[in-house]
Amino acid sequence: MLRDLFKRGKYPDVILPMCVIRRLDAVLEPTKAQVLDTKRLLDREQITEQRAALCDAAGQDFYNTSKFTLRDLKSRGSQQQLLADFLAGAERDKLDPVLDACVAVYLQALDEDGQVDFKGKAKAFCRSYAFLSSVLPYNKADWERLAIFLDLLTPKLPAPKDEDLAKGILESIDMDSYRVEKRAVASLLLADQEAEIEPLPIEGGGKKPEPDLDPLSVILQRFNEQFGTTFSDADRILRHIRDDIAPKVAADPAFRNALENTPHTARLAHDQALAKAAQGSIKDYTQFYKQFVENDDFKRFVGDMVFRLASVKHEQGRPQAPP
Repeated sequence: MLRDLFKRGKYPDVILPMCVIRRLDAVLEPTKAQVLDTKRLLDREQITEQRAALCDAAGQDFYNTSKFTLRDLKSRGSQQQLLADFLAGAERDKLDPVLDACVAVYLQALDEDGQVDFKGKAKAFCRSYAFLSSVLPYNKADWERLAIFLDLLTPKLPAPKDEDLAKGILESIDMDSYRVEKRAVASLLLADQEAEIEPLPIEGGGKKPEPDLDPLSVILQRFNEQFGTTFSDADRILRHIRDDIAPKVAADPAFRNALENTPHTARLAHDQALAKAAQGSIKDYTQFYKQFVENDDFKRFVGDMVFRLASVKHEQGRPQAPP
């Protein structure tokens, strides 16, 4: 591809950067779908601080929001060449290697459910396009190329293996159900021996139990005073902070270690753990995440609240010193 376009000594200037880009691309490829989903969500909610969320989705300290990968671009070139060869009347021995390579990707990249889903959608597209192309007054070139490619590919896609999943299960169910039944009967049988029944206790006593005070009501009042107009469901946000965010922060190893050994660094470790825990709120608690990354007052309120809850939880979980 580069022949005669560059001087011989300049080839490394092009090839080496492409090797580096391909390696970075390969690192990000497994999480590509998650990054693109996160990007669409952040854009839809108009969240401007996106780097932390996208890096978290990528599982790396860097990310790429382009919908293309080098593998895709290479396969697109192969598909275009395949269509050109097909329309030019090429024999099957020239077309099959490209289709076989696509089948290999199909088997390697998709599990059984994914294969069934892809093959079903490919056939549905070909049927729909065959009908639409006969009634519409215009044709879309991209759809036409895709339809030709899928028409050539789908016959070569192998069907999923149809395993007999019930083989040997009926016998196991019969034995297990019989075992459960007999154990239940045996547990109801009383031992045939002399026994004494203890008399009812006559002592009085007891005391009024201490009320189980829930600080959430107080926190809710403060929360509503400061951010009541920001969220449509403040109770749900507070429960998320208390029941989801705070336990994750309290369980963070770095935060726990700081509380035990270097208390003066505990708040710094807490803030780092809180930032990681908040990443999990992007999809289900998008309003919370948007305010957390963009509203300094809200972030400070959440930080103070979680630090207190996580510290108390840590103290409660420490073993008691012997008397």
